[in-house]
This record gives sequence, C-alpha cells and structure tokens, in this order.
Amino acid sequence: MAEIILGMWTSHGPTLSTTPEQWAMRIKADLPRQHPFRGREYSFDELVALRQDEKLGEQATLEVMRVRHRQCQDAIEAMADRFAAAKPDVAVIFGNDQRELFLEDVAQTNPHRVKGTAIVMSSISRGTPNVLLHHFKHNQVLHQQVVILSIVTDAVPEVPEAESIHLTKLGQGFWTLTAHYGFMESPDVMEILRRARPAGLVVSESNTSFYLGRETLVGGRGRGMSEWRKRLFAYLSRNARPATDFFAIPPNRVVEMGAQIEL
Repeated sequence: MAEIILGMWTSHGPTLSTTPEQWAMRIKADLPRQHPFRGREYSFDELVALRQDEKLGEQATLEVMRVRHRQCQDAIEAMADRFAAAKPDVAVIFGNDQRELFLEDVAQTNPHRVKGTAIVMSSISRGTPNVLLHHFKHNQVLHQQVVILSIVTDAVPEVPEAESIHLTKLGQGFWTLTAHYGFMESPDVMEILRRARPAGLVVSESNTSFYLGRETLVGGRGRGMSEWRKRLFAYLSRNARPATDFFAIPPNRVVEMGAQIEL
C-alpha cells in the first residue's frame, strides 16, 4: 500500500512568477473580475471599500512588494528543499486552474457551437465542473452560451436581492453566475436567470438546457467504511431530494451526466 510522506500547498498566482515591478499590471485584469473573499464574491471596487480599514494602499508600495517577493521566493526554495529531501517515488499534483486551461483549449480548437444556452450546475464557483468536461468529451460540441451556475446558502435567514447575484463574463461565450440565498429561502433557478438579465446575461428560457451531475454510489469491498455504513450511505444518497426539485429546475430541460463512485 502506498504511503503519503509529504503534502504541500501553494498559490499559483502570477505574483510568484513575475517581478514586483510587474505586479501593478494585474490591476487591469482584476478590475472586471469577481473576487472571492471570506465565502463571498465581490467586484474590485466592492472589495476595496470592504477592506478600506486595512489600509492596503500603504502596503502596495514598490518597497513593500519587493520584500514580499523575496519572502515568496524564499518559501518556494524551502518547499523545493523539503520535496528533494523527501525523495518521493510518485508526486501527485492537484490544481484549480482547469477552467483557464479549458477556455484556452476551446479558443485553440474552436469546437462546433450549437444554438442556445447551457446552464451547468456546479457546487463550487471556481474550476471547471466535471459534468461540463464529460459533456464536451462525449458530445464534442458546446452551446453558444455556457453559464456555470453555483448556488450558495449563506449563514443568514435572507440575502437582499441586490446582493444575491454575482456574474462574471469569461469570454468564449462562457459566464460564471453565483447566487446567494439565506437558509430560510428556497432557490429558484429561473428567478436567478431573470435577476442576472440586467447585468448582461440574456437567456431564452425555451432554448436553455440544464446540465447536472448524478453520482451513483457503489460498495467496494475490503477497504474504507464497514459494509453496513456503505449500504446506509448509498441508501440515503438514493433517497435524497432531486436537484431539479430543490433548485426548481424545469425537469423537461435537464440533461444528467452520470458517474459511479466506489465507497
């Protein structure tokens, strides 16, 4: 049996591979983006206003950035030394930049695009959902407009409508849409799309397909949980409330991509 002897994590941000003199060049790219912060996403101006008490402007001088750059490089060198000392037989690397790679691939291969909009449901707002990757792998086509939709339940009873929608245009016909609901509210996908229209996302309800992932749990013998726990977990999963019902998705416009997960 394999033994895990080392685990490391690092950001893959451009500040690690560019000089401090180039860091300010990121501002132009960051201005139109949504930025995750403490479980929510904000526009550039919203985040600046939210963190104004931290006096971040005073920390953005070239002298301070040079010090931080040196600290980052020292840390990377220390990680390299630890990795070399561990002498692993196999290194497994996980990343969350699949979306960037996927969009680059779409731009280069220029796949066939069909009319309409694909709404791809995702539990996370970053990365490329597996259901989208599986759809593209097997069908070799994409809709003219693809929206990656994530619905987040916040730790408040209700979320004001003005703060409930965060929309980002990625290019190549792709969008990310994050909707925030309170724990006393019930999500409604069609209402989310209507709220996003003033922000620029135009969707024809009659020409929209919803892509969901459905996992089938199967028991694996000889490892992991005991057999009765596996059967109980699989039973609860099979009897969970369908996503189409919970998110109020029109059932006649749903495409489900299945996968088996061994317990």
